[in-house]
Amino acid sequence: MALMFQRLAQNFIKKGFYPTDEGTINGILSLIKAPKQGHIRLLDPCCGEGSALAEIAHGLNHSDISCETYGIEIDNERAWHSKSILDRVIHGDLEDCIIGKHQFSLMFFNPPYGDLVSDQVGYSEKSQGRARLEKAFYQKTIQLLQFGGIGITIIPFNTLDKQLSGWIARHYTDIQVYKAAVNQFKQIVIMGKRCRSTDIDTQTVQDQKKILLSIGQDDIEPQVLPRVDLPLAGDEDLKLKQYCVPTVLDNRINFQYVKMDPKQLQDEFTNQTVLWEQFNLLFRNIMVKKRQPLRQLTDWHMALMLAAGHINGIVTSEDGSKTFVIKGDTHKKKDVKVTHNEKEDGSVSEIRTATDKFVPVIRAFDFTPGENYGSIVTIQ
Repeated sequence: MALMFQRLAQNFIKKGFYPTDEGTINGILSLIKAPKQGHIRLLDPCCGEGSALAEIAHGLNHSDISCETYGIEIDNERAWHSKSILDRVIHGDLEDCIIGKHQFSLMFFNPPYGDLVSDQVGYSEKSQGRARLEKAFYQKTIQLLQFGGIGITIIPFNTLDKQLSGWIARHYTDIQVYKAAVNQFKQIVIMGKRCRSTDIDTQTVQDQKKILLSIGQDDIEPQVLPRVDLPLAGDEDLKLKQYCVPTVLDNRINFQYVKMDPKQLQDEFTNQTVLWEQFNLLFRNIMVKKRQPLRQLTDWHMALMLAAGHINGIVTSEDGSKTFVIKGDTHKKKDVKVTHNEKEDGSVSEIRTATDKFVPVIRAFDFTPGENYGSIVTIQ
């Protein structure tokens, strides 16, 4: 079966980027299936030109489900290419992304390969084995996959040291390991279902870790990924285990970038509804009618109201001649009391007692037409 995005992916090989090959994607598609109905959300945190995740989404998509694709890519050309075939893509560094936990049904994880440079080694203080890029990216992304979600990890086999094998064994159940279809980088494909550490017993974790570590040490050679475009020999098709991609647990999505450039910001405004879908959630406290207090506020009550941000808004005089927009706030300062004690031997000790004091402040913007229009009055 020819995959529709592979020709686009091959264009990037000339520039030193090697996208996931067609045979490997084909084999992965034979191991996963979509739910009968509902909404699924797919993530590739190192999406490159986007073709791998686009192929997976295309293979899973059918009329009774809705499928969203999300990606992150630091390279400018590849990121903007992936924006054309994935639903939402952040052009930037994963470190600068704000992404909610457990939001994705499936994560395709094919990180950069190599050793960390010296100023990056601190990603794990208690590192066991070599400090690798694959391990650093794994730590940053594993929490994004929902429990029950399907993880697809593509890494060189010798990256599976004691530490990484332990992480994968604790985070996933029903683990299967295959050799990638193309052996250029000696990659393996690890398939598994995300689980809570409390949902898997210690013996299973140890067994899974032992197998993964043996693969990393080249003591066990995994079988090659199955191909859906080739007939399976004997009864191999009966042994083929498929993973069903679950529907999302929450339709809300938090997928943001803190260093967005003007071009990407314009693209977000053009393609997304921005905050309007969350208007009632973000502004509902402002929309709720406030109740009048039962008695006149004391200074202490006033400070609490100011600190909570409840003293704000437009104030008009009784005759309507003056209009102010007020903003309440409070700040903390210390009152210092100094006492001196003289001892019997003639020495003197000084005791300083600092007491926190909350000072309410009200600033009023004069919106009354006239010479004072726009002036600020501070009441403290």
